[in-house]
Amino acid sequence: MTDEEAERLIEDTLYDRRHEEKETCFVVNNAGLELLNCTEEVLPLIEDVLRDVVRPTVAEDGSSLRRRFRGLDYVWGAYLVISAKSCPERAIAFLREMPESLLAEAVAAFGMFFRRMDDGGYNFGTPPGNPLVEFVRELTNTESERLRTIATRVLQQLEVR
Repeated sequence: MTDEEAERLIEDTLYDRRHEEKETCFVVNNAGLELLNCTEEVLPLIEDVLRDVVRPTVAEDGSSLRRRFRGLDYVWGAYLVISAKSCPERAIAFLREMPESLLAEAVAAFGMFFRRMDDGGYNFGTPPGNPLVEFVRELTNTESERLRTIATRVLQQLEVR
């Protein structure tokens, strides 16, 4: 995949341009599913989009993020899943740069993209790994009540004690 194709895929994911509505209440972001299967070469491109496109639009409470970027959860999910496989330390350093409202969105994505399944595996086939879990655990002691609440809920979803 060329950088141009990857950038288009990331933008399609972010703006949810290729979604499929199922007969249930679930909507699938097909571009996001494709992005989840990419390799670590897309990580700098995802970081650029999050830093240069999403971050400048962030309000303090993050209220407009989901309206403006309907596929943001899939962008974060792909970033986290790919990072967990190859370079969690890079992801942690990047997450530390994010403003609180954008970090809260990223941490909330952990619950969906690293959810334990009934068979003992993970929703998208990749465990979060110790460095990322420890990062979330660290957020349970942050000053931000919002981040503490989300991090605590995510640890419960990951079945981490």
